[in-house]
Amino acid sequence: MSILIEHRDTIVPPVTYAEGKTMKVLQIMKHLQQKYSTDHVYALAAFGNSYHTDGPFLEYVAKQKLPAGTPVAVMINGGKEPDAYKGLFYCVKQSKIIQYSYK
Repeated sequence: MSILIEHRDTIVPPVTYAEGKTMKVLQIMKHLQQKYSTDHVYALAAFGNSYHTDGPFLEYVAKQKLPAGTPVAVMINGGKEPDAYKGLFYCVKQSKIIQYSYK
């Protein structure tokens, strides 16, 4: 998983384990707040496939208070939902991948 910053070609890989993902996103958000002199920087959506490695990151995104609307956190094929995350994420069971090619 990678995060695209400021719609440029610079990719910044997050720390790929548990709370490290959340820390990296917070660092990126703080950088953008300082650069643009605003507090209005949000992670609007997140997805993951493991409660152990992605749970803290998805939880952070899901619990944000936005000026309008609600953030979206999606767990894909994560297995049984732990009590700590009960009802917090959209849970998806993906079994097929569809590919389409434009000609």
